[in-house]
Amino acid sequence: MKKIVLLTIFCMFCLSLIGCSNSPSKTNQTQDNQTQNNQVQNNQSQNKISLEQAREIALKHANLKENQVNFLKENLEVDDGVEIYNIEFSFENKEFDYEINAITGEIIEFDEDTKNYDINTNYKITQSQAQEIALKDANLKADQVFFDKIDIDIKNNTPAYEIEFKHNNKEYDYKIDANTGEIISKSQDKY
Repeated sequence: MKKIVLLTIFCMFCLSLIGCSNSPSKTNQTQDNQTQNNQVQNNQSQNKISLEQAREIALKHANLKENQVNFLKENLEVDDGVEIYNIEFSFENKEFDYEINAITGEIIEFDEDTKNYDINTNYKITQSQAQEIALKDANLKADQVFFDKIDIDIKNNTPAYEIEFKHNNKEYDYKIDANTGEIISKSQDKY
């Protein structure tokens, strides 16, 4: 009986040694995974559009040429695992901001801001009307506040007034649809 027990223990020991030598070590598995990840990243980098191509995509979308604009920001970043080019440039009184997928060249998002906008005939709601809407919502009058910002922001082809003003240590931020007068967003913070 002792011989059977000893033989069984010896066989189990030998089998465990054989099993250990056949399985890859954790170090080897980790190295293999890192190598595969590096290969995927290298393949993505090789298939990536260039910064110059991203710039051309943004300029074409804005219907402008490179010699007409002043580039403000150009960088590559990873957002939710997707490589994107951030491209910002200005032309006359407008600022353009683009996010472009670095692999496909697709425009993920674009934004156009008009600075010092005085002509209100393009939209159903004038700048003054937008100010009145924000003040009424905040239950304030124009002579009680100091306006920090009044701009037109065009995001994904929807024009909106961005209005910021201060009153009694509070800053009010409003975004008002330039065609409907609807309050898109509002916030109030202490400063």
